[in-house]
Amino acid sequence: MSLQNKAKVKLDFQAPSEAGEKLYTLYFMSDSYLGYDQEYSLSVDVEESGTEDHMEE
Repeated sequence: MSLQNKAKVKLDFQAPSEAGEKLYTLYFMSDSYLGYDQEYSLSVDVEESGTEDHMEE
């Protein structure tokens, strides 16, 4: 197996219940290759739900 510089992945996660900008940090860690761990920061803008089904009273 060879190491690749790029890969596409899809991350599914539960959106926070509160609207606003949320900051996340992704950690990619290798248990096989020393020094290949990576850290990425990303910002997600969570918008208000458009339906009343998802809103708390």
